[in-house]
Order: sequence, then C-alpha cells, then structure tokens
Amino acid sequence: MRTALRTLLLTALAGSAAGCFPEVALDGGAWSPGALEEDGSVEVDELDDTGLDTGEPLDTGEPWDTDEPVSGNRAPSCVITAPGDGKGWPFTDLPDLVAEATDPEEGELSGNRITWRSDREDGLLGQGRTLEPAFTVSGRHELSCTAVDDEGAEGVDQVTMTVVSPVAAILSPAHGSMVSADDELLLAGEGEDLEDGLLLGDLLVWTSDLDGLVGKGRKVSATGLSVGTHTITLSATDLDGDKALDRIEVVVVEGDVDEDGD
Repeated sequence: MRTALRTLLLTALAGSAAGCFPEVALDGGAWSPGALEEDGSVEVDELDDTGLDTGEPLDTGEPWDTDEPVSGNRAPSCVITAPGDGKGWPFTDLPDLVAEATDPEEGELSGNRITWRSDREDGLLGQGRTLEPAFTVSGRHELSCTAVDDEGAEGVDQVTMTVVSPVAAILSPAHGSMVSADDELLLAGEGEDLEDGLLLGDLLVWTSDLDGLVGKGRKVSATGLSVGTHTITLSATDLDGDKALDRIEVVVVEGDVDEDGD
C-alpha cells in the first residue's frame, strides 16, 4: 500500500518575496516545500537526518495491505441437532442427544472429541456424536455440547430440555371401552418417578368425572358406576408432591355388553 503523504500547512512569513517560500524547522530537520496549493498547504517528501530529500513518501505508520492467508489454528464448530431447544420429554422416553462437529483442519470430529454436560448433573453426561442420556435429576436442564480439536480449540452449542417426572400410565381398560353397570370395571395402571422410583398405594389415585373417587393403587375394581360416559383419570404423585395424569373414556351402559363391547 502506498503510504499517504503528510501535509504541512505553511504560512508565508511577512516580507517574503513573491514566489519564495520559507524553510520550516520541524523536529530538528529542515522541510523544503514545493509550491503552495490553493488552500495554503503543500505535499512534502520525507527528509533524511541531514535534511536532504530522500525522494520517498513520508511513512505515517499505517499497516501494509497483504493478501497472505491468516495463519494459526481455527476452532471447530459444534451444532446440536437433537433434541429441539425448549422441549420436554418423559424421563421414561427420552430422545438421543445428537450433535454434528467439524474442524476446519481435521474435518469431522467424533468419539471423545465431543462431550456432553448438563447444569443439573455432576460430571459428564457422556461422549460422542450420539448419546443415550441417563439423567438422575428431573426438571429443566441446560445441555451443552463441546467439540475439541487437536490444538485444544473448542466449539460449543447449547439447548434446554425438560425431563418430565413423574409419569402415569393407564394400562387397562382401553380408551373407549364399554362396560355394563352391573359388572365390575377393572382398572390397572402405574406411576413412576425419576428420583422416587415406582409409585404405589395412596400415591396412585383413580377418579371419575361423574362419580368422583373410584379407588387407589395400581389395580382397582370399580362397581356401581353411573350410566354414562366417564372420563377416568389416574393421578400419580411423587414424594415432592409433583403430579402426572393419564386419562381414558369408559362408557357404562344398562344391560349386558357382548364380547365386542356392544
């Protein structure tokens, strides 16, 4: 890059002859300008230590332009592709954690070059591009995935996911089942919590929107239900008081019901 020329504003000394221009002392050197520009300034060349014109433009200390490539190691990229940010999943049915990691110099990274962590868990969740997570704490997790290259440069991505616990599931009867008001309605279900394990006894409560409390426990035999369409709800409560619900509809009719439920 051609360095810019420094300008020096000269003021004609009183009594100077027409067409003559003074020498101006600057930093101990003599500057001999050429003809003045219309605005009273001139372009000057750099002088050597003796005050002689070197014929070189004045160096202003500006950097040189260069087309040389930038040297040095570049950090890898890391992108979490699953799970989606901000989503929640039952702890019994968690998705795999998946990431893509690429380094400009080394290409695709995998294995122990990729590590997973959660702000709710101690230590590593695991390593690798795909990980089947094993959480010990329910609730909202901030997941981070870090990719590291040979030089120790890192690329990081983050998502949040919620590990839902407890969970409740009605195992029988099937949704939409029909039963006679004269018969027993057999209910079976289960509840589980990530921290507390299986939920039993009074922690499992069955209710009907028509008749109220139906029973408690994993298995209940209900009799005397009102004729009509019932919404049967199983509520599972963990030791912290958190609840999970599952629901089905059951139709109670007068008279007999054949094997096809008609």
